[in-house]
Amino acid sequence: MSKSFSLVLRMEESDSLTPKSRTNFTQILLESVNESISVALGRPITPELNHHLQAYIGLSVDEMQDNVDLLFSSLRDSFGIHGDDIRKMVVRRMYQKAGIPFYEVAGTHMIQYVHELKRKLTMIEYSIKP
Repeated sequence: MSKSFSLVLRMEESDSLTPKSRTNFTQILLESVNESISVALGRPITPELNHHLQAYIGLSVDEMQDNVDLLFSSLRDSFGIHGDDIRKMVVRRMYQKAGIPFYEVAGTHMIQYVHELKRKLTMIEYSIKP
């Protein structure tokens, strides 16, 4: 049984969103995954990645935002020991694209940062105060 953990990242006034901030979680996720894997492999692989996820994992591009846990576990399974590095790269890129500072906390799993970013972007999109 997995234990649910809620990561709360506190934003200071100086950590406000940058002018290039984006709030579309799906677009940020897709771009960050594609870019991170492309950097790791040294070439773009977007069509191959999409095919692999659909054919072997059963995850379409449209379903990624709702199945981030499955996406991240497939990165680990597909890339082995380097999967953790790719996942970290994805998370860092996501925060960069969203214009939100990323602070890694020891013992926190990368997937927790993704869920927290999704929550923050939803709040920003709907102008909800944290």
